[in-house]
Amino acid sequence: GGYDHAFLYSAGTRYDLGTMGEPSSAAGGINDAGQIVGSLNGGTRAFFYEKGIMTDIGSLSGGQTGAVAISANGYIVGSSAVGSAIHAFFYSAGVFKDLGTL
Repeated sequence: GGYDHAFLYSAGTRYDLGTMGEPSSAAGGINDAGQIVGSLNGGTRAFFYEKGIMTDIGSLSGGQTGAVAISANGYIVGSSAVGSAIHAFFYSAGVFKDLGTL
């Protein structure tokens, strides 16, 4: 339908990760455990994907958010709008830490 979908490619097969009801999704990072992070609908929401389940991880303050990388320990980093500024974030165990701006 003209929209992008994040996918996992493994052993010659492509698996659509879905969109959680949004028009599109884009993967930002994957770790060796197969956990994937990214954004929905052009960066309006960040997601975490594991074992067939996509979860909206929220944002710093309700603004546009995208996850770009995930470590082997499951730590997630990305960016989120806070007012008119874009802040970096660190996310672990359901908690966001605002890393601020440069």
